[in-house]
Amino acid sequence: THAIIPDFVKPKKHYSACDIELALNEMEEEIPVEQVETEASISTLRRWQNEFIDRSGQAIGALRGILYQLYEKTIGELELSGLKRFAKLEKILERFPRIQSSNLVIGETNIWLTNYLAGEFL
Repeated sequence: THAIIPDFVKPKKHYSACDIELALNEMEEEIPVEQVETEASISTLRRWQNEFIDRSGQAIGALRGILYQLYEKTIGELELSGLKRFAKLEKILERFPRIQSSNLVIGETNIWLTNYLAGEFL
């Protein structure tokens, strides 16, 4: 059942979405894993980092597709060129209609992806 539950409502999650996103942001800014300010273990941080690297590319592509399919808006490769993963997601999310959220990039990305997959649009 875990495979169909979005990660932001997974049972047994020990850290808040905010803590995870802050830690990922620090690592993306090349702060060494050992210096990231969090209660999470180094192995947990590395796991989060690897998952984010794997999933963020997919999320970026999916959001661009959704943006075009639902709103006929595009964002070109040149606009994303040279940006880190969080910055790419932020730039794409800026093109979507505003929604009520915690303003966390991962959370807002998950909201758009989950609503799109469920066929529910905000």
